[in-house]
Amino acid sequence: MISLNVSKIWVEILIKFWKQKDIESIIEMFEKGAECYDTPFVKSNDVENDWEEIKEQDIVSLTYEILSGDENNFVVNFKLELKNQFIDVINHIKLNKSNKCYYLKQWYMEKQMQ
Repeated sequence: MISLNVSKIWVEILIKFWKQKDIESIIEMFEKGAECYDTPFVKSNDVENDWEEIKEQDIVSLTYEILSGDENNFVVNFKLELKNQFIDVINHIKLNKSNKCYYLKQWYMEKQMQ
């Protein structure tokens, strides 16, 4: 059986900072110069700018499920409910030996609530 303890802990810490809108702590979870994709085809490599949007999020709930992988290379599904919107995000995340993210690629879908 594959142990996902490192990935689970990493994701739970990320969610904690996400809910607190603590962008500085989130940035610390990433390797300097991390390879990040806002969409599968758009590479940004600007972790701070990528997370700025959380300042405006009015989070109702934020859950996750690790879908596959191992401790340092995994796919996670985040489900984010905001006041007027649902967001479903799939992230492929790779961690280095220091458990800092050096690669993140995301696929997401949004649904506006009426």
